[in-house]
Amino acid sequence: MSVITKEMINEFNELLSQKESVIRLHVRHNVVDIKLIEDSYLKMEDQIINPTNKFFEDLAEFLNDKGVQIAFNNTKSCFWERNYVGEII
Repeated sequence: MSVITKEMINEFNELLSQKESVIRLHVRHNVVDIKLIEDSYLKMEDQIINPTNKFFEDLAEFLNDKGVQIAFNNTKSCFWERNYVGEII
């Protein structure tokens, strides 16, 4: 069974950086949050962002290529591995 790893998160964040995106993935307990780059003008906990479907497609495709299928919460602000049971990251 595949698991979302910190290395996968770092690799995807690097791809986002190369595309000059302000979105980054942040690990929080057993989910991964989708947030903006931390900035002295933004409070990270107060952010509401709406990534495009392209972002979600690219993320799902990237992780699927690593053998991981993901599910999103209803607002798509965080995600988790669909079939994993146990300790995450």
